Amino acid sequence: MNLKIFVDYYNAGEEKLFECYPNYQELKTLVGKEITISKDEFLSYMMFTEQADEDGWRTFLELKKKVQHRLGDIQDILDFSNGSIQSKQSSERMFASKMTERIGVSIGINVINKFHSLTEADWAITPNTYIDGKRVKDFDYEIEMASDGVKFIQVENKGTVSDDNNLKSTSVSKHYGSIKAKKSNIITRNKDNEICENENIYYGTIAVLDNTNTAKLWLVDPEAFQVEWSPRKFKLISRLLYYSDIFSIIGVHKAIQKSLKDRISQLIESENIEDFNKNPLKSNARFPMTFLETSNFVNINNSLAFGAFFFIENDNGGDVFIMALTKTIIKLVIAQDFDNILEYEFVDAEFLEKVSIELSVRSSKISSDFEKTKTDFVFDKKRKRYFYQKYQKISSISSGRIFGLIDSTKIK
Repeated sequence: MNLKIFVDYYNAGEEKLFECYPNYQELKTLVGKEITISKDEFLSYMMFTEQADEDGWRTFLELKKKVQHRLGDIQDILDFSNGSIQSKQSSERMFASKMTERIGVSIGINVINKFHSLTEADWAITPNTYIDGKRVKDFDYEIEMASDGVKFIQVENKGTVSDDNNLKSTSVSKHYGSIKAKKSNIITRNKDNEICENENIYYGTIAVLDNTNTAKLWLVDPEAFQVEWSPRKFKLISRLLYYSDIFSIIGVHKAIQKSLKDRISQLIESENIEDFNKNPLKSNARFPMTFLETSNFVNINNSLAFGAFFFIENDNGGDVFIMALTKTIIKLVIAQDFDNILEYEFVDAEFLEKVSIELSVRSSKISSDFEKTKTDFVFDKKRKRYFYQKYQKISSISSGRIFGLIDSTKIK
């Protein structure tokens, strides 16, 4: 499902500033009209992305604690029934829950991804990036940042809710002032570091919802931070960090996880990352089953993707939530094929409809959560595993992440 977003410049003055952007001609074809973003991509940012928090998504246990709450929040506060995004709650309640911040990030980054053909994996480096518990000071920037491999794409995302998003409310004006105020500080910082201007792009975005109209996104032009790394190095490390985090969540073999983290550290220190191109990660594991150590195994569309599942509680017992990655990107990361990692974008028309999802769990690993679930697993005595199969729609995004709740009705 796609969601409509009306995108426009904040005012005529801001539009004039965008004329010097290297992609201004492309922007002219997209700005001042409705564009569409993927609902799955929007939900993924709302549920999993922590732009300023290094903890929370590194293990399945952490994911389990958060995802149930996030799912409930999205259902309670947002409406997608008219093909866009609308608020079910008043602006005061949305501000109090800090959901406007998450909405601003999700809509803003999704729109910028459309502008530059980026994926969620390109935004993994945050102002607080940690590897093995150590903060990486090379990434000490105040804003979200990605790379398209040639230049840096930087954003500051704001979000708000109003009674009528055709009008610029007081909160919208405050966000605009906050974004523009950083411009002089950035110019000073770049001058102090003797960093020359280049074609880096810095967008300010203000997403505004109401309960009637199509969601809106206003574009603002701040000054760009300049970055000392090459765009290719930044993009590669961002993507490897992203997949490293998901490897941890879905239970990829610990030897692979460690090898990947070591490689990321080597790449950060390296003056020539190409020395490591196509130098595979160390692993004795065989693909695919033994690449994952999880007892709760997920196989999607006959080995197109693999992952793990866990149970989240509800009034009727428990639902099953899955997280997976495509086999292709798992193999590319292990092979350290830099060009194909950088170019990877998952698009599969089958995921617009129903796909085959098989869940299995070893009988020796049955938990109390498993016993309470309403999902009808079948026991295989020979293999000593419980199985469940379903054909259903599941969320998938361009980074290769696949996620969502499993229908509890067993396939007939």
